[in-house]
Amino acid sequence: MTASSPERVSAEVHPGERNLTKQPTTRWGKDWMYKGIFRPGSDSARRRHAGDRGGTYKPAWHSRRTSPALLALVLSVLGFLATPLRAMDWIYIVQPGDNLWNLALELTRDLGYWRGLQRLNHVEQPRRLQPGTRLRIPLKWLKVRQGSARIRSVQGHAEYIPVGSRQPQTAVPGLELHPGDALHTGQDGLLRLAFPDGSALDVYPDTKLIMEQLNRYGDPGYTDYRVLVPRGNVEAAVSPEKGANDRYQIRTPAAVTSIRGTELRVHMNDVQETARTEVTQGKVVVGAAGRRVRVPAAHGTVVHKGHPPEPPRPLLPAPDLSTLESPLRRLPLELHWAPLPGAVRYHLRITPESTAERLLVDQMVSAPGATLPDLPDGRYRLHVRGVDSHSLEGLEAQRSFEIDARPVPPFLIAPVHDGIVRARRPSFEWSQVQGGAAYHFQVATDPSFTALLIDREQSAHRYRPKAPWTPGDYYWRVSTRNAEGEEGPFGDVQHFELRPPPAAPDRPLVEAAGDTVTFRWRAGKPGQRYQFQMARDAGFKEILVDRVLDEPQITLPRPQQPRVYLRTRTIDADGYPGPYSPTQFLDKPRWPGWPVLGFALVVLLLAL
Repeated sequence: MTASSPERVSAEVHPGERNLTKQPTTRWGKDWMYKGIFRPGSDSARRRHAGDRGGTYKPAWHSRRTSPALLALVLSVLGFLATPLRAMDWIYIVQPGDNLWNLALELTRDLGYWRGLQRLNHVEQPRRLQPGTRLRIPLKWLKVRQGSARIRSVQGHAEYIPVGSRQPQTAVPGLELHPGDALHTGQDGLLRLAFPDGSALDVYPDTKLIMEQLNRYGDPGYTDYRVLVPRGNVEAAVSPEKGANDRYQIRTPAAVTSIRGTELRVHMNDVQETARTEVTQGKVVVGAAGRRVRVPAAHGTVVHKGHPPEPPRPLLPAPDLSTLESPLRRLPLELHWAPLPGAVRYHLRITPESTAERLLVDQMVSAPGATLPDLPDGRYRLHVRGVDSHSLEGLEAQRSFEIDARPVPPFLIAPVHDGIVRARRPSFEWSQVQGGAAYHFQVATDPSFTALLIDREQSAHRYRPKAPWTPGDYYWRVSTRNAEGEEGPFGDVQHFELRPPPAAPDRPLVEAAGDTVTFRWRAGKPGQRYQFQMARDAGFKEILVDRVLDEPQITLPRPQQPRVYLRTRTIDADGYPGPYSPTQFLDKPRWPGWPVLGFALVVLLLAL
């Protein structure tokens, strides 16, 4: 497409007007590009021929040789065809001081077009034009300079497809884009486009975009930029210096958004065939199905393909990020903010603090918080929007935050959290961190670590005190220091109780009654149980009785063995057994034998 072929330039379609241009097919099917048709022998061809010879083209009706009858016939035909050709017109808004001669000189290819402008727009006083009047100017009369856009930055995977080509190329910064060129961002792709007037367009992941038209009309250089988004999400920041005659449109298969000095977002869901426009600053006009709605700042509209735009709705306010924690010193990295009334989900984005052109995180979350990927230490910018039940994204809140979570703390191995330690000299152990040169080890008797018992730095990953500790509750934590001397955050605090083992029961009392014998000993603390063992040998290898009791006593049949060995121990409420009592033994009573019988015989003989 060249500046000398204005028929190939697309035109703005206004309500009630028909678009007479063709829609060619690309590798994506319909690419919605509106192009005119160049016909040999047409006015455009004669103009091009005149330009090649270095002359000045004058339309036939302006020639001195044209007869008044022929001129009247031509003008009548033009008047008859005015309505169906309106799709090929450019609409100019009259400014104070304008007249047809100045407009023809500045905007059209020949001063003689002022008469055509007068006829086409039914102007009665060509020297005095009412400001604000809309003048139709056929595109083929205009001075057209074809512009371009430039890829300012690229992140992730993005493809560029030149006009007329089916072969995608890698999109790179600095690439010039011309009408008909297409872009496609991958799942991790992000592009920022820059336009000559200072406007910018961000193209977010999984988006298809076509540069439909990039024209500048007349000597003042009025812009006419049109971008087609068949699918995906874009965000525009249009230069506020645009005048009434500058055009900036973002088209989708469902709607057309006309922009002037505005910041807005346009989303196109090609599956649901639904477009959404959200205006954050300025105002826009959204048209579809022959209807147009004005969308002011902080409002949005939804358009379903084939239907007119829905009435504008207020966007949700920006979420409150004042409670955001910073710096983040714990892994996994977690962000939390206050819930936003009316939000059914949240759109979360994270960029480096220094630039918004690098998108590090882009995700939807259902709750006012998120677990972040493993981002390196540094400063970042959080962008959060609430999303309402109509899928309109609200105003955006931003806040800087810092990540300072490295070197990471080690995993604590022993004592375990909320465990019970029986040894009076507890043993501590933690994992070793790769790259860690030393560890900062702390033990306290309170969870806030104001009453420190131990505060030391050491290279080993184990520790055991030399002196016994008193029973009670203790808290401990460890951080890592790298070779450069940088200390990371402390890990999770772990609590344990130092509880001595239960004391061994006292010596049991033995009570014999008939064929049974009962063993009793002093009761322990509430919740404690008892283990009683009886064996043939002192080493308790041949166990005769082994029972766990709720009460501090046991009744058994009289032992038949000549000697048995006994011991008991207390089992704490948490199942931890104490030491066994000293081993005791019990002998079976013996028959007196021959000494007793002899004594009985002596007594009997004396009696005789």
